Amino acid sequence: MESIYNLQSPTSFLILFCIVFYSFILFVTSKKISKDNNVLRDFILLCLFCIFSFQDTDWFHYVEIFKSYSTPETFVFSYDFLFGKTEYSHMEKIYSYLAYYSFDNYLLFRLIIWGPALVLFFLACKNLGVKLSYVLYYFVPLFLLLFCYGRVSLAFSMAFYGYSLIVKNFGRKFYKKSLITKKKSFVSLVLSTITGVFFIIASLLFHKSVGILLPVFAISIIPLTKKTMLVYMILFVSIIVVVKNIQGYLTLFDQQESLTISSLQYELENKTTGDSGSLLRQFITYYLKYVPYYLFLFYQIKDVYCVKKVEVPISINLISNCAILLILIATAFLLAGLYTFFYRFIMFSMIPISITLAYSHSFEKSNRVVVFRRVGIFLAYYKLLYTLYLALVGAL
Repeated sequence: MESIYNLQSPTSFLILFCIVFYSFILFVTSKKISKDNNVLRDFILLCLFCIFSFQDTDWFHYVEIFKSYSTPETFVFSYDFLFGKTEYSHMEKIYSYLAYYSFDNYLLFRLIIWGPALVLFFLACKNLGVKLSYVLYYFVPLFLLLFCYGRVSLAFSMAFYGYSLIVKNFGRKFYKKSLITKKKSFVSLVLSTITGVFFIIASLLFHKSVGILLPVFAISIIPLTKKTMLVYMILFVSIIVVVKNIQGYLTLFDQQESLTISSLQYELENKTTGDSGSLLRQFITYYLKYVPYYLFLFYQIKDVYCVKKVEVPISINLISNCAILLILIATAFLLAGLYTFFYRFIMFSMIPISITLAYSHSFEKSNRVVVFRRVGIFLAYYKLLYTLYLALVGAL
């Protein structure tokens, strides 16, 4: 393992290992054999893949940062501790503690990050009453490769777990009726809400960008209907106007944050090379990976205008609204020319999209299921195989 730590980028052998491992996870979480809903098995497989995610150069980038943590930052509960950077890297200061108490074991450090992230993700699915096997049926092909690349996964998993603790108390009817239909003690309701708020606030310690989820959670109570669609559109335009007015400050921040993107991510998203005449490759590299997000947005808006509507719990409506809002907000930042904000915010929607698709799995049209599944598998293998190609030609 020491020799792997000394590498600057993944070798073709390591990427081949990830391709085989990913293919096995994809097979295990397929529709036919996931009926047993073996949560422990699924957790172990996904956690191991996140720990050994050699296919992204951030794995090796984090090694260098990890080696720099000799002593933890002084814990002083202040704005600087919450939002400042460590003296070693761009990471939040809480990671200096996680690294220091990992006993010089980088794999343990990754386990401490992605283990709880997956646990909280799974618990959020349970709180919202969604079958985990259905969630993973969509999550693995669509988002697993993105989930395992950065520490921000722990932050937004914490935030959505906290959100699920709050909204799980909401009933199965629509907004006009009582939100709480099950008989719950007032004490348990208050404790659930307080715990949820705690996890949402605590998530800011692990990545400051999850602060965008605070207004998203608040606005998500506005139901997506034909009448309120205008509200969402006004919000979308307003964000573009506001961002344009403060673009100078945000651009500086965006450039600073861009320095933290892995070299592979840079190659896949931003780099223009001499052979950039390949329009097809540019289209696949820049735009195609975002098709699942906008496909989801299209179907959600389309469903609003459908005559026949399936009743779903308010909690699912709310989590769906979170995904829609995040996609719209991210798109507004993209149109304002701030790619890093776009990339980060649209990434946050992976959990609510997976949960929404999983809930609608049983009554959704089969062609919609096939579309999401096939698009996800294609994009996942495109990234893996393209990474393998870069390794083989020495471009990583």
